[in-house]
Amino acid sequence: MNYAGSGEREGKPKRVFIYDECRPCGNYFRFHLIGGEQSPWLKLWQDMLWNVLRAQPKTRIEYEQRASGKSSSTARALWHRLLKADKSHQMNVLATEAITGSIFVGAQASSAERVAFVGRPAENLLLHFWQLVT
Repeated sequence: MNYAGSGEREGKPKRVFIYDECRPCGNYFRFHLIGGEQSPWLKLWQDMLWNVLRAQPKTRIEYEQRASGKSSSTARALWHRLLKADKSHQMNVLATEAITGSIFVGAQASSAERVAFVGRPAENLLLHFWQLVT
């Protein structure tokens, strides 16, 4: 989005671009850190999350959905996978699923030795929270 603002000289408009930036707000940290929103620890956490763990635009989809007021598609998918795993458990079958790189740094479909990165859905759910507790 752009708009014409006043330039350095009267009568000459200056074009300025404004981009909406979606960043994790860290409400939990705002409440508990001294300084709240102005805390340098909050800024450090936000920068780490956005520049290291969620550096790829595809890994930021959940944050963008929540910022626009929509429910998270990831949460809905996780719930369905947990229900499916529970049904498998009742039939004495161990359900596993692939671990994505967005929840486990360095994860890939399989390693160089062709070992798959998989885990139980209930355990994979916990991986979504590790970045909060670190």
